[in-house]
Amino acid sequence: MDWLYSVFGKILEFFSDKLMGGNYLLGLLLFAVLVKIIMLPFGIKQQKTSIRQAQIRPKEEAIRKKYKGRTDQVTMQKMQQELQEMQQAEGYNPMGGCLPMLLQMVIIILLWQAIMNPLQYVVGMKKDTVENLRSYITAEAAPQEGADEEKAYGMGEKDARYRYIQVMKVLTDKDEEFFVSAEGINTGFEIYLEKSNVSASDIEAIKADIRSAYQYFDEGHLSFDLFGIDNFLLETPNINFASWTWPLNFLLVLIPLLNFVVAFGTALVTRKMTYQPMQANQPGQGCMKYTTLLMMPLVSLLFAFWAPSAIGIYWIFNSVLGLVQQVILYKVMPLPTFTEEDYKAAERELAGKAPKEKEKQSNSGTYSNLNASHSRYLEDFDDDDSTGNVAKEINISEGESDAEDNKNDNSKD
Repeated sequence: MDWLYSVFGKILEFFSDKLMGGNYLLGLLLFAVLVKIIMLPFGIKQQKTSIRQAQIRPKEEAIRKKYKGRTDQVTMQKMQQELQEMQQAEGYNPMGGCLPMLLQMVIIILLWQAIMNPLQYVVGMKKDTVENLRSYITAEAAPQEGADEEKAYGMGEKDARYRYIQVMKVLTDKDEEFFVSAEGINTGFEIYLEKSNVSASDIEAIKADIRSAYQYFDEGHLSFDLFGIDNFLLETPNINFASWTWPLNFLLVLIPLLNFVVAFGTALVTRKMTYQPMQANQPGQGCMKYTTLLMMPLVSLLFAFWAPSAIGIYWIFNSVLGLVQQVILYKVMPLPTFTEEDYKAAERELAGKAPKEKEKQSNSGTYSNLNASHSRYLEDFDDDDSTGNVAKEINISEGESDAEDNKNDNSKD
């Protein structure tokens, strides 16, 4: 999958460096716009699916009304089967809107990898170089006194969640004396590589790779700064108030909160602009509706607290652009609206099936066919007793006819 992550990384690098003069934040915005353009055909298809689903609402409501008040399992199964048959007959596929959501999640996952390891996937540094840098930065630091010269000491960074991001921070930190030697790496890192049994040829390749990356950042090809704060886009929110630095941590915490607000607002507006399927009246259903509305905003809130600020800001971009797209599609392709007469017409159409079946069976002239027809009718409409009366009349008529025949036979004898 590395090649796929590299594709996303190079797109980010092109947007940030070539089009936005090294501004990584604007590069993320352009990438979000590109994703929405690519996903637009799926968004149009999803809106068409929503319209098709809305068009069958009168029939759906007529079917649900037919079974209203009955909550036993058998009745619910019959209702669901009838709903599915109606949807198939109308050419509606309930799963038609799932593909865009799945594709969006795949893009988020791929982008996550590119942002989490920008040295490899955006800058183009070799994987072995990044791994050795990460290992050195997170390895135990040498004590003040009595250091064991035979041990490979590192820089002692302990935040294991974002080790690759920390590598980027070290390489781009203006105050970090990491490139103090003429070869382009500090003496401690070179000793660490030697004691880690890295070959001399590999050490030279690592040196060249680091010199190239250092020059890349020194020339301003890529900047992760924001609000005048160095490497802001590589930082992660911190809720440990005792270790806060102003205004860095305050701004970082705002990003997850903005994620929640924007995601929840987007969910509310989208719900009003897309068809919402009818649901059977069940206890706790209202609570379930609001739980669904809150689920994704809460996920984005937690995710943004756990991820670098670049990921959180991209998610905000994505939510806002998604809302804009939904509003435009809703204006261009509005959902149909229905009157009370439309719903009554659907009920009459559903109820009109029964007379057709009666008429068809009466033309056949056989009792067995008529009885079978009425059995199906009773299965569909349990509250109609008319067929039972018809069956009784048929039995009585047959009984009277048999008695009359026997009487005639006896008189002849």
